[in-house]
Amino acid sequence: MLSMIGIVRTRQPLTHTNRERNTKHTVAAAKIDTRVNLATHSASERTWRTVSLVVAVMLLVGLSAILFGRQPAVDIPAFLPTLVSAIIVTELLSAYIFLGQFPATPLPRLLFLGTAYLLSGSLAIPYLLTFPKVYSPSGLFGANEQTAVYLWLSWHAGFPALIAISAYFHDRRRYFKFFASHANWAICAALTVCGAAAVFLPYVLIRFQQFVPVLVTDGTFSATAKQIVIPTICLLDALAVGCLLRHRKPYSATTAWLFVALTASALDTAMGLSSARYSYVWYVGKMFSMVSSSVVLALYIREMVNLQVLLRGATQKLRNVNAVIRRKAQERLEYLAYHDEMTGLPNRARWQELLRDRIQSGRDGGEEAGFSILFIDLDSFKEVNDAVGHGQGDEVLIAAGKRLSDVAFTDNLVGRVGGDEFAVLVPSLRRTGDAEKLADLVLETMRKAFLTPSRDFELSASVGIAHYPEHGKNAAELLQHADLALFHAKRSGGDCKRRFESWMSEECDRARALKDALAQGSRCGDFVLHYQPIFDLRSGRIDGVEALIRWMHPTEGIVLPAAFIPLAEETGLMPSIGKWVVENAIAKAREWNDAGQFLKMSVNVSVRQLQDPAFFYHLRHTLKECNVSPRQIELEVTESAAMTDPAGVSELLGRCRELGLLIALDDFGTHYSSLTYLRQLPIDTIKIDQSFVKELPLSEEDGQIIRALISLGHGLGRRIVAEGVETREQFNWLNKASCDLVQGHFIAKPMRAEHLLAWRESRLPLRASA
Repeated sequence: MLSMIGIVRTRQPLTHTNRERNTKHTVAAAKIDTRVNLATHSASERTWRTVSLVVAVMLLVGLSAILFGRQPAVDIPAFLPTLVSAIIVTELLSAYIFLGQFPATPLPRLLFLGTAYLLSGSLAIPYLLTFPKVYSPSGLFGANEQTAVYLWLSWHAGFPALIAISAYFHDRRRYFKFFASHANWAICAALTVCGAAAVFLPYVLIRFQQFVPVLVTDGTFSATAKQIVIPTICLLDALAVGCLLRHRKPYSATTAWLFVALTASALDTAMGLSSARYSYVWYVGKMFSMVSSSVVLALYIREMVNLQVLLRGATQKLRNVNAVIRRKAQERLEYLAYHDEMTGLPNRARWQELLRDRIQSGRDGGEEAGFSILFIDLDSFKEVNDAVGHGQGDEVLIAAGKRLSDVAFTDNLVGRVGGDEFAVLVPSLRRTGDAEKLADLVLETMRKAFLTPSRDFELSASVGIAHYPEHGKNAAELLQHADLALFHAKRSGGDCKRRFESWMSEECDRARALKDALAQGSRCGDFVLHYQPIFDLRSGRIDGVEALIRWMHPTEGIVLPAAFIPLAEETGLMPSIGKWVVENAIAKAREWNDAGQFLKMSVNVSVRQLQDPAFFYHLRHTLKECNVSPRQIELEVTESAAMTDPAGVSELLGRCRELGLLIALDDFGTHYSSLTYLRQLPIDTIKIDQSFVKELPLSEEDGQIIRALISLGHGLGRRIVAEGVETREQFNWLNKASCDLVQGHFIAKPMRAEHLLAWRESRLPLRASA
């Protein structure tokens, strides 16, 4: 029948998290055994018992009527039109139910069941109109009693025939797809056929009534009708029942009640043909006809009543389930609002709330008992995510949180306040140094290997410590100072603890002021370039200069790069400052060329510049705009910059070298020096860091290292520049060691451009002493 819309069988749990298992069980308890439609759901044993009882009662009543009710009864003129009208309405309603369900559930059986009831209801209309003494003495449209009889027989023969056809299509699933794609057309065809039968069959019977065999005379059927027609129609009913029951069990509810309808139809046929009109048997037969037409409709009505009961029960169950879900969701939201989902520890908001509560409770008690907070950050945790992914990285964080909970004292509060950052609130200090001892325990436990499915990781942690009320009277100050202490612990190399000191705050304030001034200086153009000469030991002349940026601070004067370049990197000003250096250095080279003073120009390149996709195009554009040969410009790249992305840096420097630029590897030997860089990077010059030069000629070890680097560089076809030459002894030693170029204060300090040319003109060729 119609789909029981609004109730569906719940198969999937409403949640997949372990914390909501109770909700899943509650929802499972609210499952409803929904009967989708009457054509498919199975009949219960109780239904079959009821059907059997009804059939037995009908057979008993029919047999009793045939045996004892053949005498004429009272003629009730309104009985037949009323009864047949009711039959027409019930059969058309049953047809509407089956055909209405068919587009939604395109089972062929539904189509033929609906057509069976539609045909019966359609033929009952002309039957009623042509029946004698209902609307006219002999029937309307010139019909006679033979017309009504043949329509009645067609009605009772067509119904079981279509029921048998519907049973044939019960398990023919190959037809499902066809009927599903043509459902509306099939319904239209059924309406057309049944409507045509209701119109043309009476017309044919009336038009050719003289050729139709006579089956009834004055309300009494002939022997031929009794001997042939009754067995034929009863055989059709029996055939339909057999087709219904031939399918494998379990039988559907529709099958069960159609068995009642067919039995009632067969009894109506047998009793109507075997008795005179308006006898007791005839009246009972017509009542069976009413049963045949209305039993499935009654079933539908009963199912709708049951559905209403189901809906009420389901609605209440769903309300209960929704209440449980809302409560669980509320609990879940409250939990997530105060806890970290991954580790189960208090999150940043909850931990800070506990910190404020601790401060307030001390104040409310009239005392400010001391306590401490620890900020803990895992060192190099990014390498874990990069190596094994965030999934296994989360497992490391969970393990770290568990270790902190294990080493913390019973009343200490551990929280996760950031990505790989944790915090511990030590609510009371039993003795001086408790927080530092706890920090040592934290450092020790974090040094143990973290195990993941892919590999093991040896990590460490940095700890910042702040005490209340010494380092802050409120939560904001304590958090800021603990964070500063953590910053200094990490800047010291990690794997250590730092207690907040007042100078840390002062240094932070100075750094912040310096950053603000640096941003202002970048906007106002407070930078200048100084140039340090590079001396060629072979020719005894100045080979070129290195452009070095200086910041002209409005109050502090000249600020060297080491003091502000890291700040420029942090604040994101380095790309614009680097672009300014490139443009001014190349422009100065052009100016010197026009003055007849050709000098090679070395320009330092930062990590940010090497990572900027527009760096190469800006450099090429500047060279073209200033009309400077690329062979006059040398880019200096530090080892640390080359190590950030060796492949990317190598590709960029290769493009620069193809353009004609020279490449120098600066500060060689101060980081993780690798011969691989000398082989992979397209470099022309190796600059030995001043840390190797400053102990010459006294340090034999530094001397051996420099000789090896000079020999290695010359073997690879690279020029060697020694930085930081401060004394005549260093100059002479490097000359004897066959170094190519030197620079340092012994040659000249960095100077402004207007002083450089005059200094170069006055400078005689410099030779090493014997």
